[in-house]
Amino acid sequence: MSFNDMTLHRRALIRNAFAAGAVVATGGVWAGLAAGPAGAASPYRGGYGPLVADPAGILDLPAGFQYKILAKGSTLYDGSGRSTYDDGQPFAGYADGAASFAIAGNRTALVTNHEVRIGLDGEVEDDPGDAVPHTFRGEPVPTYDPEDIGGCSVIVVDRNNEVVGIRPAIAGTRNNCAGGPTPWGTWLTCEENTDEGPTKPHGYVFEVDPSCGETVATPYTGMGRMDHEAVAIDPRTSIAYLTEDDGNGSLYRYVPNNTSMRYGSLHADGGTLSCMKVGDLERLGEVTVPGTELPLEWLEIAEPDVGGLNSTLPDGVTRSDKLEGCWWNAMDNRFWFVVSEEGEVEELFHRGQVWAYDPATGLVELMVHIPGPDEDMPFDGPDNITIAPWGQPFLCEDGDGDQFVIGVDPDGSLWPLAQNRIEVEDEGELEVNEFAGANFSPDCRTLFVSVQVPGTTFAITGPWGEVRNGA
Repeated sequence: MSFNDMTLHRRALIRNAFAAGAVVATGGVWAGLAAGPAGAASPYRGGYGPLVADPAGILDLPAGFQYKILAKGSTLYDGSGRSTYDDGQPFAGYADGAASFAIAGNRTALVTNHEVRIGLDGEVEDDPGDAVPHTFRGEPVPTYDPEDIGGCSVIVVDRNNEVVGIRPAIAGTRNNCAGGPTPWGTWLTCEENTDEGPTKPHGYVFEVDPSCGETVATPYTGMGRMDHEAVAIDPRTSIAYLTEDDGNGSLYRYVPNNTSMRYGSLHADGGTLSCMKVGDLERLGEVTVPGTELPLEWLEIAEPDVGGLNSTLPDGVTRSDKLEGCWWNAMDNRFWFVVSEEGEVEELFHRGQVWAYDPATGLVELMVHIPGPDEDMPFDGPDNITIAPWGQPFLCEDGDGDQFVIGVDPDGSLWPLAQNRIEVEDEGELEVNEFAGANFSPDCRTLFVSVQVPGTTFAITGPWGEVRNGA
């Protein structure tokens, strides 16, 4: 089956997947969680047990879990070689944010960002071999800036996670960091860069069709020009919530005028962009007690399409360091988002926070607080987040030292699901790189996730539906 044959069938499946989480909630946060893939009691406490050392030195997982490498992009990879697109071109590197979608033929399309960029002087900062190709099988890929090298790829797998095909989906963008899925079955990819670029300005959100049939490389200017990190959509309203990965950034809300929930609707008739005001806080990271709830207001932004947007925000805006990943939680109808760290290195307010915003009440709640340097805390620097279909958050770590995929329990406690063991050389020293792009397959049986360098995308399977230790 060709990519162009994978068409509107996925839309109904994605709408159903977004709606499914709402019908099983029976109480407070995570009460009456959905059953796992096998229909067993839903897992939500204590982790799946200790991690087991991987003999291959790639990915440590709990007993009963397995991984499969779907694609390898970075030229730093020292294994069995890089993956290629279907036309033989090397698969792009620096995998980051991602989401997966049900498509025709009982298959899954995994849309993956590539955070590659060129410098202000036009010189390539990252290896040019990691660029997203501008052509596929001799035909042009939807391309924004013809002289830039970022973008997204689509990896199509069957029910056994065997790769059916790989192709570029959008090209000519820059620093495609994270993004988010839409309720209508598309991917929003975000540029974490506001440079002018070789031929066009950057710092925008673009929409990608997983079947690669509808994608046009149009910047959604109404959603703001900034160092975008991620975006999540309220499936009840089409309202988008956006994070900004900047030391002086903010959280944003975009209310589209067109709520038809189809490709292009967010951009078709414009909308209103606003930034957050949380009580009287100047910095979101000043809050340190999980369970704290604060009122969140939205301050309208008159001109969203300007470079350096966060320097022109209204008075009273609440700011934060490194607002990172976000996801819509269909189990509690809240927008969950991550702050990686806050404050100076010597006087950190925290080394990671997870927040949840409830549009119905206007309250934002601190769910997880990782304190400043603490020998007893093995985790720091959470980045991407995904919410499992049963309502549980998983975090991708981008901190110091070891790098984990982290599970979060209802009481805010953290536990490791996976650990990256792939060492790469950086300025003469060996280190392990961040996890990114965690997301569950539409059938809930697979967690897809990548290690950014060397660009390696995994499919993790295991007993997701079993009650875990400490449950």
